[in-house]
Amino acid sequence: MLDGSDVIVGVNTAGRAELDRGEFLNKDACERLHLTSPIGDQKLTMTLLSVRQAMEKEPGRNKASSFLVPADGGCPRMIVHVLGLGGTIDTVAVMVPTIVLNQNADRMRSLLSELYGLTPAEARLGTAMLAGHSSAADLALALGRSEWTVRSQIRTLFVKLEVSTKTEAINRMSLEVLPLNLDHSLTGRL
Repeated sequence: MLDGSDVIVGVNTAGRAELDRGEFLNKDACERLHLTSPIGDQKLTMTLLSVRQAMEKEPGRNKASSFLVPADGGCPRMIVHVLGLGGTIDTVAVMVPTIVLNQNADRMRSLLSELYGLTPAEARLGTAMLAGHSSAADLALALGRSEWTVRSQIRTLFVKLEVSTKTEAINRMSLEVLPLNLDHSLTGRL
């Protein structure tokens, strides 16, 4: 949890362990949160500002945004979620879930199918979205499907996940599935 100055005001056990390791997250002398990746840290700053501005426009409503941090300076690829908490103007939660792919891609598809009642094709789509593929064209290329087919599967996936955007879908899947702390490599067959 961060206050309006990005000072850490609360952290769970997993977050504390990560701050101690310093692999993805670290803090400065003033207790402000930073990502170890320079690109990721810049994206975090911009996303925090964007979420807080959205919260100011609609007080009392939760706001969320996610971004992908590319592999950078020894830091692996990761997804970062910034959740603005309704009822406050500046308090946000930052979450960096473990990404499950590579040799566990089959397990990931199985988990998505089981949790959300997805078909095998929809589970492959969800796995590709969690791997950082976001546009329909990019997803179609990654999955070897037509863009039209992917767009149709995205609509069906939204209904099953009870969401209306790709960001919401990624947030929902990653918050419920990825903290299982399985293999976090992002390379491999989808």
